[in-house]
Amino acid sequence: MVAWDSAERITALIGCRWDWLNDGWLLVPAEARKGKRKDAAYRLAEDTIACLAALRTFSRGAEI
Repeated sequence: MVAWDSAERITALIGCRWDWLNDGWLLVPAEARKGKRKDAAYRLAEDTIACLAALRTFSRGAEI
């Protein structure tokens, strides 16, 4: 769902961290993106946010 909302490359999404998610926005730092030049911010859909909240309940690490 995050890939659909953001159209970000899968390699950047695999390394997503919970601290990149804030108030329904996903901020992917330049270091995680292809080219490593600029950060990207994506507004996530309400359904995506709800699914991530459910996943976070079971997450033990910093990565999504």
